[in-house]
Amino acid sequence: MNIKSPRSPLDMRYINDRFRKIEQILEQLSAATGVDTKKTLTQEEYAESLLSSNIENDGMNDQGEEVVYDPVTEGYPATVSFDDVNSNFTSTHPFLKWTALTIEPHRYELRTEDANWGAKDAKYIDDISGKRVQYEWIHYEKWADSQGLTATQRRTVTIYIKAVDKSDHYSVIADSIALTNAAPATPTGLTFTPKKRANLLKWTKNSETDLDKYEIYRNTSNDSGGSTKIADTSWKNNTFRDTEIDDATTYYYWIKAVDTFENASAFSTVATDTSTTLESGDTTAPTWPGGTTLTLTVVPQGLYKDKGKWTATWSAAATDDTGVTAYEVEIWQDDTIDVLEDDKKVGKSKMSVSGTGIRCKQGTTTYQYYAKVRAYDKAGNVSADLTSATVTPTIPVPDNVAFTTAGSGDDICHWTNKDPWLVWDQLADESDLRDYEVHLTDDNWGAKTLLVYRGKGGKHKVTDWDRLGCTSHQHFFIKAYSKQGTWSATAGEVALDIGTPTMSGFTPSCAQSGNRSVKVRWTEWASFGIDAVKCFEIWYSTNASFDASVSDESAIYHGRVDHNVGVHTVSGLKRKTTYYFRIKPIGWLADGVQSEVG
Repeated sequence: MNIKSPRSPLDMRYINDRFRKIEQILEQLSAATGVDTKKTLTQEEYAESLLSSNIENDGMNDQGEEVVYDPVTEGYPATVSFDDVNSNFTSTHPFLKWTALTIEPHRYELRTEDANWGAKDAKYIDDISGKRVQYEWIHYEKWADSQGLTATQRRTVTIYIKAVDKSDHYSVIADSIALTNAAPATPTGLTFTPKKRANLLKWTKNSETDLDKYEIYRNTSNDSGGSTKIADTSWKNNTFRDTEIDDATTYYYWIKAVDTFENASAFSTVATDTSTTLESGDTTAPTWPGGTTLTLTVVPQGLYKDKGKWTATWSAAATDDTGVTAYEVEIWQDDTIDVLEDDKKVGKSKMSVSGTGIRCKQGTTTYQYYAKVRAYDKAGNVSADLTSATVTPTIPVPDNVAFTTAGSGDDICHWTNKDPWLVWDQLADESDLRDYEVHLTDDNWGAKTLLVYRGKGGKHKVTDWDRLGCTSHQHFFIKAYSKQGTWSATAGEVALDIGTPTMSGFTPSCAQSGNRSVKVRWTEWASFGIDAVKCFEIWYSTNASFDASVSDESAIYHGRVDHNVGVHTVSGLKRKTTYYFRIKPIGWLADGVQSEVG
């Protein structure tokens, strides 16, 4: 504590006053902590401790006024108090509120233990601005995982808080609060309808966002404590079919809601059958006419899809002595999973029912499905199940795509200067098309390796040809890619050859245009517009049989002109000297063959 000590000679009256103030502070600390922190010191002992301190101050400020100790102004922020009413454990994480201090601190620090304040260790939670008075610990689950806490351990957490000023002085005492994740509410509205060979349970769904499942309990007497859990069902469901029953037995059912913290609610109210017969003594179940069949169809839907639409259709209506009142349809996956959240019960007049939720394909995994349908009469009698054949969803494959090679100009595949120009026949129906893909190989479709183009449309110029590091002669492959994530069965293919420009057999014309210059012309050959030509090189020599290359020491390189130029004047020649000229075409990807000597 920053207690001011007087200079010698010792002023015992001043010491007595300070001794009294220290005792007051110790009494306050004892009251706040419940620990007896007060120390009994004689005046002489306390005076000696003051004199032995390193503080040199006469206990007065510059105006001669006495300096009184204040735990806030002297660097100790006041104790923070949690708001016990509004702090709570939400469905997934703690939410904290506290009372603002009279003097706003620099920040607040939250920890899960009252030790090592300021350390960013495993017990550190976060720093919060001194302007705020609440905190939502949204990363609680991540923290609990890092601590290896079990579902039971993470249900309850104790949190401590201190205020911190700009000099990193902490509150002397930390306040704490213990929060517990509440169990889900008790499910309501549980009912069940007795059926032959099955009891159908229904209830009202809970609203908790961290709900994990419902537990189903059953007994043959009205005793939830002695009941047996017979099944778990997803939090998404609010129905359950109990098929492991004896029609002559009366059953009692309860359910519990369980969250992701493994908190379980209390038992719901009991649901039981109060009647001993189905209705009016009617025990005759509906029947299916001979030869009745059930057909299941599945159609994939959406982008890339792992979902599809199913339709179950039966070829004839069931018959009953009192009349069929409803049909019930179930869709089963791989003999184990009812993919519907609820059994689909439809009206008596329906002969077909549809739904969604079929997973068609995921990666290399394919799925199989079959349907069941049963008929009910007014008394609740149920027919035998009508079962469909097993169906494996088939994802549509786009039609094959072909490159266009018949025609001319930009309507066909060709080279334009140094770049390939690709044209293909677009699909007649592009409603399910995601894009076209062009590759340099008929392998690894979907990979970016050797990918030339991905998109829609029917034409594309490959402008990044140099980056691909390709040769002049190249094959291209194209496939259509559907919204279902499937490719054309066979790739379209085209081979383009940019060719090597050659002026073999062509002789440029040469004419003197001045005392020391010659005009060389090859316009006739250049007018062909050869796409493979990047530019022309002009060479000359006094040797009639020279070769237009640096390997011929008699050859003189004059320079280059653009590919669309067909005439050039060579100046600076010697008078009374015979010169011979050659034009050499330079291709985009390779040098061409030189012309004859002109």
